[in-house]
Amino acid sequence: MKQLFYIIIIIFIFSPNFCFSQNQDAEPKKIEKKVIKKVITLSNEKLKEIQQALIKEGFFAGYPDGKWDAQFIRGLKRYQKAKGLKVTGKPDKETLDKLGIKIE
Repeated sequence: MKQLFYIIIIIFIFSPNFCFSQNQDAEPKKIEKKVIKKVITLSNEKLKEIQQALIKEGFFAGYPDGKWDAQFIRGLKRYQKAKGLKVTGKPDKETLDKLGIKIE
């Protein structure tokens, strides 16, 4: 009788599925997706090039000095809005592509 008892105990110990039922109705885990965007570093020369392109398009009235100031951001936002781009005030890839500026 003791042997039968020990056999049953061993079966319970080594067979977790026998002891614990798995929830078949549980929803699958949702996997969170993250989009990683590449950060673009711009030199003063590249900012001047962007400013010159904005001047040519009529969206920047200042002098192309390579400074990232309020006037530059305002001009960039106006350009983005006029071209149907996402208005961020930042020279993102889509904006630079539309301006015809290549980033290495």
